[in-house]
Amino acid sequence: MPESMLVSREELRFDLGGARFDLERDRSLLTWIFSQSLFGEATGCYCGAALYTAPDIESATFLSRQALEEFAHFHNFLRIFRILGTRPRPPHPVMRFLTTHEKLWDHHVCLEMAVGEGLVLIAFDMLIEAFDDPDIKAILQAIADQECGHVRFGEQQTLKLLRERPRLRRQLLGRALISLAAMRLLGRHVQRWTPPGHPVMSRAPEFLEHAVRVTEMRLRRLGLLDRPLSELGRLERAGLMALGPAAAFFRGLVTSRKPRIPRNYLQDPVIDRVLGAGRPTPGEPPA
Repeated sequence: MPESMLVSREELRFDLGGARFDLERDRSLLTWIFSQSLFGEATGCYCGAALYTAPDIESATFLSRQALEEFAHFHNFLRIFRILGTRPRPPHPVMRFLTTHEKLWDHHVCLEMAVGEGLVLIAFDMLIEAFDDPDIKAILQAIADQECGHVRFGEQQTLKLLRERPRLRRQLLGRALISLAAMRLLGRHVQRWTPPGHPVMSRAPEFLEHAVRVTEMRLRRLGLLDRPLSELGRLERAGLMALGPAAAFFRGLVTSRKPRIPRNYLQDPVIDRVLGAGRPTPGEPPA
């Protein structure tokens, strides 16, 4: 059985109190919502870009599998559009910002996978509860189950990196705070054009606060945050949010763009794990 995430599915769950979307009434609204999801899955190509910075064969293998899963999700969301009888629209600018590819490995696994896909999973679990249509529920459930694996991989890699390089904490926290601020901005946009009294979308402010609380929980369990977000002063928060992108920019200038695995594959841990440690090739002297 695979290891669980640092934040359980039960902790992710947001109780809608029985509120549901109606496919006829909410067709336009649902088209907008799933257009954001479709764009997120289209960024599965970023998994391929991340292969260049993957530190080992095991990580690269996971990313290769993830890319296939993301594009399978893309096709599954197209099935939802077929059920709705609509076509996808361009994503909101904030969504484009939230799904920007991170070129640094630590930023990719922490911000895109652990934090970013963690936020996506909160939304997917809420959407699963908000539909009666069995086909849409089944599609979303299958996607969410695979997203759990992506989040868990991001968490594991982040924990490993922080053990090796604890100084990364502040810049990763700063970038995570920017993501939360952008998510709040997107939430305010949704609230402005949501029909008054909508059974599901009227809960958007509560859902947004729930998503922030869950993300705060994840940041604390990752070791990025040592106290509640509410205890971060304005100056400290602003400093962290300035440090995160600045560190990413300057580190990006000096980080090699050459793929790591072709240079290091003979020292990769998978070789000793599969072939046994210290076993020379027959007929050749030991190294």
